[in-house]
Amino acid sequence: MRRVNLWLAAGAAALVALTATACARDASAPDAGAFPAAAAVVEGASVRATLTERVEVPGGALPARVPEVDARSHEATVLRGAAVDPATGAVLALTSAREIDERDVQFADDAGRHHRLWIAGLPGGGPVARVRYERDGEPIAEIAYLWDRRDGGFVLRERTLTLTRGGRVVLRHVRTAQSVVVAPAPEAATPSAAGGLPPVQLAQMLNCTREWISYGGASLAMIVAGEVFTLMPNGATLSALLSAIAVWERSLDNLINCQLGS
Repeated sequence: MRRVNLWLAAGAAALVALTATACARDASAPDAGAFPAAAAVVEGASVRATLTERVEVPGGALPARVPEVDARSHEATVLRGAAVDPATGAVLALTSAREIDERDVQFADDAGRHHRLWIAGLPGGGPVARVRYERDGEPIAEIAYLWDRRDGGFVLRERTLTLTRGGRVVLRHVRTAQSVVVAPAPEAATPSAAGGLPPVQLAQMLNCTREWISYGGASLAMIVAGEVFTLMPNGATLSALLSAIAVWERSLDNLINCQLGS
């Protein structure tokens, strides 16, 4: 099967999974309870945060029937240098091993499309601060992060995703993290090199074709879900959009992780 078909298949599969993913969002939220604090951001540590999400459509107000996204508690474990919430795809924390300067990576698929991912860290070295995705020279998505420094790394303060089409901003998705708490890692967990990648695993990830294909399909699904939401803004399309963003954000983290490893 040609890679372009894999892109479309991945996008379709992600769209089909949106409803199931949306239903799982509420079930995946951790129960409230005691959660040890003041630990370092290291491999195996647990990170809990209260996330608030909102969607902005420039030049227009959303109808009153679109519900606001409630603030919910989410939890993730630091693996390979990042704590990624499985429900929302949110990167809650990064270890210091994830500090970068700037990367400009590109990929050409079998259909002749050219894909570019520009990744920049904070000036002087720091976590990822901005990511821009372009397809055939056209900006598609841009994501900006604000972080707070913690022992061993950084925890999320705010993330803004901007979707564009034909040079026009389609929508913005803003995620704010509050009450971020880091719990100690189990004694058996120890940090490893390259953001937590063992040497053998790192060697296997030198070719990021699979990650690019997955990211392309997730990007397609997110774009479609974003445009459907702007045309029919309601609770169902909002849930589908947030689910598509979650799939896309997880695939983005996998791609970044692979590219930084290579």
